[in-house]
Amino acid sequence: LCVCFLLCRYISNGKYVANFDYCKGAITSIEWSPFEGSMVATTSADNQICFWDLSVERDAVEEMEHVEEDKASQGVEIPVDIPPQLLFVHQGQNNIKEMHWHEQIPGAILST
Repeated sequence: LCVCFLLCRYISNGKYVANFDYCKGAITSIEWSPFEGSMVATTSADNQICFWDLSVERDAVEEMEHVEEDKASQGVEIPVDIPPQLLFVHQGQNNIKEMHWHEQIPGAILST
C-alpha cells in the first residue's frame, strides 16, 4: 500500500508519503472512511480486509520499550514487522473483491 500526495509533488520529490509492505496479495479495493479523514480500508487477494489510520506515526524508541515489556511479562515473541498504522485485520472471508464503508454507520463496512 503506497500513499502519494499529488498536490505536493514538489515537496516530496516524487517519493511516497507512506509505503506499507504488509499485504501479501494484490490490493483489490481501497476506500477512505467518510467519517475519519485519516482512515482507509483495503481488501487484498490474500483474503484480508485491513483498516489503516494514516495519522499514526512510528516512535521506534517507545515501540521497543513496549516490545521488551511485553516479552518480559508474557514470554512470547511479538512481531515487529506490523506497521503501527495498521489498526485491524479481518480474515476468514475468501475471494474478497470489493469493500465499501457504510455511509450512515461509522466503522461499519460491507464486503463481497
